[in-house]
Amino acid sequence: MKTKAKPSVATLEVSNPTEKAEATKLKVLNAEKIEEAEVIEPQKPKPNLEMTTSIISDLHTKIKHVARLNYYIKNLDEFTIELQDEDLTKNEYHYQGCSLVLNDDNRNKFELRNPVLISEVVGFLSDKLVNKRSEIEAEIVLP
Repeated sequence: MKTKAKPSVATLEVSNPTEKAEATKLKVLNAEKIEEAEVIEPQKPKPNLEMTTSIISDLHTKIKHVARLNYYIKNLDEFTIELQDEDLTKNEYHYQGCSLVLNDDNRNKFELRNPVLISEVVGFLSDKLVNKRSEIEAEIVLP
C-alpha cells in the first residue's frame, strides 16, 4: 500500500520498530515548525504620546456621549402617560395632564396635549436613543 507524503514532512522507509518511532517523531517536529512559521505576525508600530492621547480623548468623548444617552433613555422610561381609547379624528379629546412643548430658535412654540400622540413620540425618541447608544458603544474599542 502506498501513502502520499505531505510536501513539508520528511518520510523515511523503516525496517525495524525503533526506527519507525524516530521517523514519526521527525514528522511531528517538522509539522510543528511549519505551524510556528504561520503564526508569526508583523509587529505594529507603537503609537507615540500624541496618538495615545488622541485615542484616549476620543474614547472619553464617546463614553460621555453614551452616559448622556443613558440618562435620556432612563428619563423616557420613567415617563408615564395614562392612555384612554381616543379617536384622533374627533374634535374632542380627553386632556389627561400631559403635554409636549417644542420651542424653536425663533421662539415659536408648538404644544401638543394629545396623550396618544405624545406616547408615540416618546416611544420613537426612546427607540432612536437606544439605537444611537448601541452604535456608539460598538465604536468604543481599544486599538
